[in-house]
Amino acid sequence: MEKGIGASFNALGKRVAGLFAGLAVGFALNDIRTVADDYTKTINTLKVAGINDTASVFD
Repeated sequence: MEKGIGASFNALGKRVAGLFAGLAVGFALNDIRTVADDYTKTINTLKVAGINDTASVFD
């Protein structure tokens, strides 16, 4: 009986760990998307301001 309960908790622990790992990946991907969007906004703002050589701006 104790082995069965231990195995159940072990399986539950693995599922919970997988859930948290999935959430962490989701948050990381969301942060990457946000940074990419901010970069695009910055580049577009510089282009509107007439600065076409954006490489020299970031040096």
